Formats: sequence, C-alpha cells, structure tokens
Amino acid sequence: MNSNNRYHPIRASSLRALERSSNKISKKVGQRPIGCRVGRDPRIIDLCRTLPPTWDVDKAFGCDEEIIGNMNETKRILTPLLAVDAVIFYAGGIVLIQRDNPPFAGSYALPGGFVEIGETVEAAAVREAREETGLDIELLGLVGIYSDPARDPRGHVVSIAFLAQGKGDLLAGSDARAAQIFSLHSLPELAFDHGEIISDALALDNQIKVE
Repeated sequence: MNSNNRYHPIRASSLRALERSSNKISKKVGQRPIGCRVGRDPRIIDLCRTLPPTWDVDKAFGCDEEIIGNMNETKRILTPLLAVDAVIFYAGGIVLIQRDNPPFAGSYALPGGFVEIGETVEAAAVREAREETGLDIELLGLVGIYSDPARDPRGHVVSIAFLAQGKGDLLAGSDARAAQIFSLHSLPELAFDHGEIISDALALDNQIKVE
C-alpha cells in the first residue's frame, strides 16, 4: 500500500499505540485520558473518523461526545465492504486455499480478501494472491461482481472476481492454512459463493479462447 496515503488499515496494535500517546499528551495538558471519554489528540480524532461505520466507537475506543457526533454523521451512510477474489489457473488446475480463520475455517476457497484504502481492486487481487499463495498473477479478465447481501455470514461484502494466470512457486501464506492445485473435475466443497464464481470464470475462459 502507498505509504503516502493519509489513512492506513487499522490494526489493534496501532490503536493501542495511539491511545498510549494520547494519554501522555492528555496528562500534559490537564485533560483526562482518552479512555475517560475526553481526549483531543488530532491523530486520535482522525483515526476515529476512519473507523468502519458499524463500529461502536465509544465502546471500542472511548472517543468523546464530539467525535461520536462526527461518527453519527458517518453512520447515516452505510455501504458494503469491498473484497476481491481470484480464479487462478496454474499448473493445469485451479489454485485454492484452505481457510485458516472463520467463517468457513478449514474449507477451501479462492484466494482473495478485502481491498485496502487507497488501493485499486486490481492491485488488491494481485496482492492477496501473492500473500496467500506466493504466486504472481496476471489478470486475464473480470469474471463478475458478486453482491448478494447473504453471501458472507460476517455481513454485506461485495466481491469483485478476476480470472488470472499464476506463475512462480506455490506456497501458502497469510491467513491460508494450505494452498493447493485442484483439477477442474475434482473441486472440493467451497466456501462462500466461490463455486458460482469458478463456473462463471470457466465460461469467461471459454469465451476468451473463442475470441
């Protein structure tokens, strides 16, 4: 991700570090710590404004009433999360990862994940493939956009799926328990709606070959 972007993915360690920093600053200026609902470190304020709208900011981070008021403005606009998936052709088959985390822990799925702030969906697909399979991929085409609100048990997640060709050495990484090559004729039971995505990807591949 471009380090010049103003906002970065929020991690628990970053929240703790900023909270400690805010507490120190608050003590110097005579304010109560951020955990006591008062704290006006501008970095904390900016961070709270970038939290997903479904977060309970007050409980999650102790932001004060002014910040919560700003978040209430944001909460009026609720949008789905954005993800990417890649159907990767490699070594005569399709690459699938075995998920290490819920939902569908232990099940096989397409390599993919959430798009980061400041990142294109194409770049996200390439990054996620590299992180989860060790492969560099060439995107061959857009398979489709999958937006059924019920497709992900965690909530409404829209996925943009790509057809891709992989190269390099296959190696599971990131949150993948394993990365394997499967024949088109012996695919395992798949998580989410990834069976539908693969079917659409094969149709796209046949269309590309005809053209």
